[in-house]
Amino acid sequence: MKKQSITPEKMKENIDCQVPLAPFTTMQVGGSANYFVRVKSEEELPGIVDWMYRKDLPSLVLGGGSNMVVSDNGFAGLVLKMEIYGIQCSVETSAKIELVAGAGESWDSLVEYSVQKGWWGIENMSIIPGTVGAVAVQNVSAYGQESKMVINKVRTYDMQETKFVEFNNDECGFGFRRSIFNTTEAGRYIIVSVSFLLNKDGKPNLSRRGIVEAIEKQRQTRLGCVAPRISPLIHKLLPKKRSGINYEQAEIREAIIELRTHGKLLPAPNTVKNSGTFFRASLIPQNQLGQILKKAYKNIGLLLVFKIIGCKWKYSSNKGFKLPSRLLIKACGLNKLHYGSISLHKTNCAVMINSYRGSSSKDILKLIQRVRVIVYYKTGVIVPVEPSLVGFTDEELKQTFSLVYDKSKVEI
Repeated sequence: MKKQSITPEKMKENIDCQVPLAPFTTMQVGGSANYFVRVKSEEELPGIVDWMYRKDLPSLVLGGGSNMVVSDNGFAGLVLKMEIYGIQCSVETSAKIELVAGAGESWDSLVEYSVQKGWWGIENMSIIPGTVGAVAVQNVSAYGQESKMVINKVRTYDMQETKFVEFNNDECGFGFRRSIFNTTEAGRYIIVSVSFLLNKDGKPNLSRRGIVEAIEKQRQTRLGCVAPRISPLIHKLLPKKRSGINYEQAEIREAIIELRTHGKLLPAPNTVKNSGTFFRASLIPQNQLGQILKKAYKNIGLLLVFKIIGCKWKYSSNKGFKLPSRLLIKACGLNKLHYGSISLHKTNCAVMINSYRGSSSKDILKLIQRVRVIVYYKTGVIVPVEPSLVGFTDEELKQTFSLVYDKSKVEI
């Protein structure tokens, strides 16, 4: 039996006014939404969108709020808080399993569920904050796994054509931290669910240094002895699958959590207000390497040159090489930078943290501007910002993202 859409008149009863957005974001900063609605099923969307068009309002889709910074002025439109939950098995064969998850489902809950079931393909992406819908938008990746490797289909509601549309993997236009949903078609589609194709008899992805070492350390700890450290050189010489040693999914997940939290890549969960990696890695075209090395040597020194060359060797692809922002921020002496209660995390300066709930979004803009301008001035690298900036004026964003060095405004 076909489910009926909910009318705009009925949806009006569920729409709230002047709802503070800070509690719905992990950065805990920002003003209120003029209108706010919780979307609990896809059948509600036609009525919500129709009501929104009648009011001539802009829209904002909100998941877990882990990749968003809201202006102190809030959002002058309708915020759709995605609360479509659930994980279902759609298709199963002897080798594969297709899982369909609601867009509002916690990403890490899906990872944990797949590990418990013994289904391979996303275990290395453990403890990444956010929702399933956001993972499809951003093509999230970690430790050698990428969500585009396992996404089969994305079901959406097309706000332009006012109908439901499904996209297969190729149609999503996945790239480094990108898809059509945050580039060419940004703001058009509302993701309602994502299907993932996982392996029943998968193999560990141990291509990133540190995973094996973390697992071995955990094993030795359980046995009550000290684990010998595996040097980077020895790890490079080890085969991808070490003979006679089997690594379980649960061990890999535990190791990833250890590396991302106790390893100080991110603050431990629920300890510090943050939005994860704020300044993401830059993708550097190969033909720009010489220019960057020259500028880095002139303004900072030979050590940074060697480190950049090391990144080029480790993180190269046919599209260029990834250069971690935390390396550049620290080399430029910005790792202790702060404005008000907004600062960079002490063990990973690519992460921005908020130490006080009443913090101002203006301090975040100041910190963004200073980091980007100084890193560009000293190295020639443009540092990308990961979170979406919501509710800010065009003038505020223009000033924040300007790379023109003005000594009266930005100190070196």
